[in-house]
Amino acid sequence: MTHSGIFETTEQLKAAYPLSFRGYGDTVTPDGKIIPEGHVQPLAPGDPKPLYWRMSFILPDNTEINSLPSQMDVDGYMDLNGCTSLKKLPDELKVGIDLYLSGCKSLTALPPRLIVDRNLDLSGCSSLRALTDTLSLCGYLDLSGCRSLSSLPALLLVREDLGLQDCSALKELPRDLFVGGQLILTGCEGIKIPQEVIERMDGRIVYPSTYDVIPKKEPVSLEPGPNA
Repeated sequence: MTHSGIFETTEQLKAAYPLSFRGYGDTVTPDGKIIPEGHVQPLAPGDPKPLYWRMSFILPDNTEINSLPSQMDVDGYMDLNGCTSLKKLPDELKVGIDLYLSGCKSLTALPPRLIVDRNLDLSGCSSLRALTDTLSLCGYLDLSGCRSLSSLPALLLVREDLGLQDCSALKELPRDLFVGGQLILTGCEGIKIPQEVIERMDGRIVYPSTYDVIPKKEPVSLEPGPNA
């Protein structure tokens, strides 16, 4: 089926890519049939409703797609790796497991209402300039090769590793950055790292060859001045 690469509704997207919407754990036979993994049991004895099957959205590399519907809710994985023509994600996007966007070279920003429950892979998104201010992940965040990324959200929270390899435009880390795993900064030459981040990471930083340390902020005194 030919299409413009621009989709306004999920129905249009499903019509163009019917096998891209599949149950998490499903397999696809050569003739296009979807076979669920395992046997779906009823919720309880006598309940006719089957268990809800997690749905994922997976496109093959180099799919010519420019935009997606303005609102999408994917309960499983969303795999858009290598979609080099994709310029914009849905304004409201919720992904229940992982979001893969590696190599989406035309993507310049993330939507403000983006929710990803676990892992987010943005490696090789060379045009990406900014992240959403409220980004919080239970898994890892891979930003390696995001050469246009100039700043990180002030309250960015990543429970596992944060990869910032070769983010050459990134000049400074936010003081309140929280990373539960490793913070990888190789290739971020000359980056400024707050002392608070260094202490919080407790030896879990992979440093670039050159970097500067920003001293701690002096605590604000609440005592009245001499003329009070």
